[in-house]
Amino acid sequence: MQIPKSNKYYVELDNSSLVKNYGPLPVALEKGERIYVWDCEGTRYVDCLAGYGACNQGHVHPKILKAMITQATKLAHVSRTFHNETIGPFGKYITELLGYERFMAMNGGCEADESACKLARRWAYRAKGVPDNEAVILFPTGNFWGRSITASGACDDPSRYH
Repeated sequence: MQIPKSNKYYVELDNSSLVKNYGPLPVALEKGERIYVWDCEGTRYVDCLAGYGACNQGHVHPKILKAMITQATKLAHVSRTFHNETIGPFGKYITELLGYERFMAMNGGCEADESACKLARRWAYRAKGVPDNEAVILFPTGNFWGRSITASGACDDPSRYH
């Protein structure tokens, strides 16, 4: 069966088979190169969304691609359950550069925000003497920072229910 290469086809396919936790633009991207992306119909766009900041280095940059391939031939992913030869040196570099004592590596923004909530609660209990299970975190209205349980509960964006 020949699959039609159209934005409409992929949008309808997604709408019929995927959970609607986002309201994506009606464009099915096929490839990218540096700041540009192309949809399956060949229309070129400037990628101003940059993976919502989680992948903002652009697409298929030769230097980054080479580093990814080199790394993938050794280890694709190392969880924080293990130490490895790169995270420690990077942590030392970044803490010295920024003048902080410690560094917490993250995969993306939602994980960072969730960790910030945990750190704020820990600080409230340890430094401020807030009684156990009584810490409260206030969030501004009109915020959106992800689709996790904490992020969804902390925002008033009606799309979080979709």
